[in-house]
Amino acid sequence: MAAFRSNLKLLLLNKSAKEERQITQTELSKEAGVSFATVQRLYDDRATFKRIDADTLYGLLDYFGCGFGDLIERVDEEKAS
Repeated sequence: MAAFRSNLKLLLLNKSAKEERQITQTELSKEAGVSFATVQRLYDDRATFKRIDADTLYGLLDYFGCGFGDLIERVDEEKAS
């Protein structure tokens, strides 16, 4: 069975560099309409998950102006452990 991993950390670092300022997880949470706890979980690029709420997904995709594959990647569960 597959699991997923987030590229949120990379996207946030790239957006911060592009805007030449540090964007905090708190700011991201507020602007994307996603709970801070969810942002924290997705920020850990080593953590995997099996599902993501549609509102969370769309909020982050809209915030970063990116596609699903830029935010979420599929990983083999065996390799993810």
